[in-house]
Amino acid sequence: SETLSRHATVRVALIMIHGSGRNADDYICCGVSSIPKEFSSTSVLVVAPRFLAPRDGPVNIRATMRNGQHPPPILRWNETDPIPHTWRYGANAMNSEISSYDAMDTLLERLVLGNDRFPLLERVIVAGHSAGGQFTHRWSLTSSSPAWTRDNTKYTSMLQRQVLIRVVVANPRSFCYLDGRRFVNGSLALPDNAAISACPGYNTWEWGLDSGGRLPTPYKDRALYIVGGKKQMIERYNSRDVVYLAGALDVEPVRSECEDDDFQGPNRRERSKRFFETLNEIYGVKIHHRRLLVSGVPHDHCLMFQSAEGRIALFGNDRGVAITHL
Repeated sequence: SETLSRHATVRVALIMIHGSGRNADDYICCGVSSIPKEFSSTSVLVVAPRFLAPRDGPVNIRATMRNGQHPPPILRWNETDPIPHTWRYGANAMNSEISSYDAMDTLLERLVLGNDRFPLLERVIVAGHSAGGQFTHRWSLTSSSPAWTRDNTKYTSMLQRQVLIRVVVANPRSFCYLDGRRFVNGSLALPDNAAISACPGYNTWEWGLDSGGRLPTPYKDRALYIVGGKKQMIERYNSRDVVYLAGALDVEPVRSECEDDDFQGPNRRERSKRFFETLNEIYGVKIHHRRLLVSGVPHDHCLMFQSAEGRIALFGNDRGVAITHL
């Protein structure tokens, strides 16, 4: 078909994850406009999934099913409880036991493991801003999809290729810390008992990997079991190609949950800086991740990804050098 013929030329797939506004159409436009002009127009596929809320109304999607089966329900996520935008931390849909991260895994696998559909595919970039940045960060920490070919030599051999996966985390409100330490008076240390008593869930999911907490997330629990525990998950995370983007002007104070506000910093730029410093402390000289500060840009997804730093984060090589052709 004509669609499959177009897929045959795709070498890069860019998946854009929207923020709290669920404006996937806008993220499609921002993704397309961030593609370097040197790239062939037929070599990049841009996809922007939309994680629907109940108030988003009816959606008309045509689905052709075999054997007279009924199409699956349109998935929707709770936008208010127990905290806003539950899709960002991998919660199950309200009308299914499918997690938002399950959906992301499935999309990734259709691209990477579909040898007949995308035969020339070389890399997949999964980028998100704000709540979308929280999504990409936590999903890349927890996902055990076989599409991560660096983690699964069986599939690399089967495909006779290695599709590289990069994750871009731009201006998230909060991070999932890899241990219980936080910056206290400028030093990385465990918070004192009084601070923990005032916010006992500060290191539970989505803000950390401790068990318990008020955000039930079967996907995360299953991920820890699959990988063998927290230690193995932390080691695996460093093997993945993750780039953090922080707007230099994204310094407006943000207030929501004590787990964010009392333990991660006063604004998004500072929170990004502190989290990356903890990665340096945990991984040392072996850290595989990178952080780029985007000069002159506040909390704006299009300006972030269209910037020189944003284009390097999306399309540069693993040394931070722009790729000049494709």
